[in-house]
Amino acid sequence: MQTVNMEELSDIQRRPESQLKFITDAWQQESAEMDLCLWVLYYYHQYSCRHVES
Repeated sequence: MQTVNMEELSDIQRRPESQLKFITDAWQQESAEMDLCLWVLYYYHQYSCRHVES
């Protein structure tokens, strides 16, 4: 799927796929950062709930 979309984008933009690689790199980084944010919120919520119960 990713390869097909990059091929299409490469055709539309008339640029080689190697110049468009930053898009997938940025998407992967964004995904990893979002996962980290969700874990931080989860642990913050767990800690704050325990702190209120004490």
